[in-house]
Amino acid sequence: SLVDSEICIRDRGWVQQLQLSSLKVETNKEETLKTNATICLKKMLEYRERLESMVKRSVEELNKETSKLSFRQRMVLKQMRRDQCGLDALVKEVKGLVEGNILSKLSEADAAKRLAIGTKVGKYHQNALKLRGLTVEEFQIVKQNFLEMKQKCPLKAEGSELEHSVISLSTQKDVFLETDFCEGLQMCESQYDLIEALPIVGLSVNLKRSDGSMINPWLVQVVSIARHHRTLDTVTIQSHNNFVKLKIGDDEEEEINAVVPLITEKDIDLKPYLNSKLFNVLMTFNVMQNADTLFMNAYTALLASTLHYLLALGEESQWRNNLIDKVHNTIKLLYGSNKSFKEYLDLLVEKPNIAVVTEHPDITSKCEDLSKAIMALYYVWKEKIVEDPEKIENIFYHILQEYFGRAYPRDNEIQTFFHLENVDALEKIDFSSEIESIQDKYKNPSTMGFYTAQELKNAVSNEIMTNNKDKMDEEIKVTPKLNFFYKKSFKNNLITLENIFKYFTGKEINKEKYILYLNHGYSYSNSYERNTKEVDTNIPQILKKISSQLASQFFETKRKEQFELLWKSIYEVYRQELTQNHVKIFPVSDKQLQDYCQQKNQDPSIYFRIECSMLFRNACCAPSCPFYLQPRNDFAQHIQDNQLMAPAYHKTIMLNPQASADQLYEKVLSQECTEKHRPVVFTHKENFIQHKDEIIKIIEEVKNTYNQL
Repeated sequence: SLVDSEICIRDRGWVQQLQLSSLKVETNKEETLKTNATICLKKMLEYRERLESMVKRSVEELNKETSKLSFRQRMVLKQMRRDQCGLDALVKEVKGLVEGNILSKLSEADAAKRLAIGTKVGKYHQNALKLRGLTVEEFQIVKQNFLEMKQKCPLKAEGSELEHSVISLSTQKDVFLETDFCEGLQMCESQYDLIEALPIVGLSVNLKRSDGSMINPWLVQVVSIARHHRTLDTVTIQSHNNFVKLKIGDDEEEEINAVVPLITEKDIDLKPYLNSKLFNVLMTFNVMQNADTLFMNAYTALLASTLHYLLALGEESQWRNNLIDKVHNTIKLLYGSNKSFKEYLDLLVEKPNIAVVTEHPDITSKCEDLSKAIMALYYVWKEKIVEDPEKIENIFYHILQEYFGRAYPRDNEIQTFFHLENVDALEKIDFSSEIESIQDKYKNPSTMGFYTAQELKNAVSNEIMTNNKDKMDEEIKVTPKLNFFYKKSFKNNLITLENIFKYFTGKEINKEKYILYLNHGYSYSNSYERNTKEVDTNIPQILKKISSQLASQFFETKRKEQFELLWKSIYEVYRQELTQNHVKIFPVSDKQLQDYCQQKNQDPSIYFRIECSMLFRNACCAPSCPFYLQPRNDFAQHIQDNQLMAPAYHKTIMLNPQASADQLYEKVLSQECTEKHRPVVFTHKENFIQHKDEIIKIIEEVKNTYNQL
């Protein structure tokens, strides 16, 4: 006496009960569980056999009645197949229980996975739980509103100029006029059901989508329009994994992954249908492949992208002109009386600089993509809202200006778009006298007051740069690298924009504008600032600035080459003198420190003593060093270039007062007093060995100093 939906609920309940029993079943009761599972399995298999027979019979009957399925018929078959798939999963689980795969014998993780099978209600229900933009409850309201609108706005079957899908043989109006349409719509539990069963019929196109277009429909790009299979439907596209390839002869194919519904005056009665939220749910998936949200501007964005593609083709043809007219007429019929659309048109005409701003709190409109502004420009041009050619040209140049601000990211410096003309002349500049002068100046580094090698390095580097700047008085010229300007391959690029400009004006773009707008775009990264600040039109001054930047880059390269030549010799002098000044490093007593601080008017507490050596962590204890006892935070960098420095040198001497100088030398060499848990690399060990006799004498002096202290 149960209907199919009730049988599905019953079977799922049986499986849940069996699973719960198997979680806590005792060993001596496993046979009872298997018996119950066997009885359950028999009933489920009987129903599955009947369900399979019903699906098969339904398909055969539908094929006899018609060559194409209605919206409702697709929903009926979809529901039956969904029940079939759900039942298969339940049968598989019960079979496992019959064979002894008891949940109590599994790990907690595996048992949880198996337990989930019994509560499964279909993948679309699971997806519905993840919705963000449109909940199932909201969809039900959208559905009900559409049904009410359909009742108030009946469609006329006669006089339509809509084209039929080459596969389903239906027009969009045919779909809405199906006698069982409302019944089919009532069967849709969520937008997933709607998208899978209710087709959009329209112009066959191939879209390029990006990650960004999942949340912004204006970012989709029409990359081709089918000429042979002009009209298709979204149900057919989805049945081919959202991408259809159709043969057109000579081993060529047309690729289609979306459709663009186009209408004329004779189908104006479709306007409330195409502007409805329900239809835009379908359009959101058609454009963005996103079923979780509702974008009311997805259809508009697709029309704009289609118009952009056609205007940018550059080749004159009747096919192109006809399609441009159809796209424009669709935009006019659907949005011509729309308040926000008219406000954007007015803004583009009166304040084109503001109309192309991406987003700003003080501006009610947004320009999510420049195809929106181009669509609006075509509208005011076609409808003769603006008849002055100069005004059209001026509006387009505002679009072009904003393109340069958006298209070229700041990770490339502006000078990368230009190259130096007279590199050969710059290459021949002789720097030898400057190098000799710098080398002479730094031949005695210690007298120059450099505490660390890095300080000296920076000074030499700056000296070279200062000398190079004097060479930049040469006449430097730059020319644009056009391949950099034209390398953008997405929807808006210079090739497409040049073609669109020519369509509107019959003229070529003034390419000097490229330099102006590139400079302006790099000067202002914010869209609002770009379009409210005056553009610098002084091209010679802009090129001079760019040439200066390029020259700086050139001389930066030269500077590095010169530095490599100089630094090696200067550093060697510095290192030798530093080592010589730090051969003898003696401990300092408290009294010596007090006397020094009194003389220098310093606070002794600023020194941090190392107890195991009586040296300081932040001051040099080499009497020959020009920075003797001067406290510095970078003391470690000061001493690191000492070529005779040895780990735990003073610590070893201090901790072994009875050892001879020779014995102390061997102890230092073997790193006897370094901390075993913190091994230290003996960087200058070879030098230490080579200067053994000299170092032993110094060890004797240091040892005597410790004994005196």
